[in-house]
Order: sequence, then C-alpha cells, then structure tokens
Amino acid sequence: MALNPPLCPADGDPYRVQNEHFILHRKGVEFELKIEGMGKLSGKGKMILTTLRLVLINKDCSSELKAFDLPHGNTFKEKFNQPFFGSNYWAG
Repeated sequence: MALNPPLCPADGDPYRVQNEHFILHRKGVEFELKIEGMGKLSGKGKMILTTLRLVLINKDCSSELKAFDLPHGNTFKEKFNQPFFGSNYWAG
C-alpha cells in the first residue's frame, strides 16, 4: 500500500512493476480512503486494475492525495455492493 506512488509524466499512469499487466482502466471514478492516522481522503479521477494491484489516480494534482496503490494481497473482507439507490461500489 502506498500513498502517492510514482506516476509516468507522459500519461499519468503508474509505472509497471515486473510481471505486471494492466487489465482495466476506468475514468470518472470517485473514491474515498480512510487511512489510520491521516483520516479520510477523497478524490475523483481514474482507476487502474492490474494483475497485482488497484491504483486510484486523482485528477486534482493540488490535493494531498495524488494517487493510491493497493496490492491485492493486502485486501481482506472485500465486498462488491449493489444498492437499489445509488452507485455500485467496492468495499474492503
């Protein structure tokens, strides 16, 4: 897990690690993170799902949260929620 991992200046995507493949890109996502000791951080931007991690990239570069990197191995109690009213969301 990393707050503000390095991003490629050309396209704003995260640098790939060895043997990692990008699976899915989604623009226009809103995200909220609760980090112990830092509180709640939120942003709007894009999400990139890879074979090794989930990367959230905030389009607001002046924010404290520029990007967030979450390896799949660090997730637990994950759940995909589909409420009747509102947007679908993933929690974990």
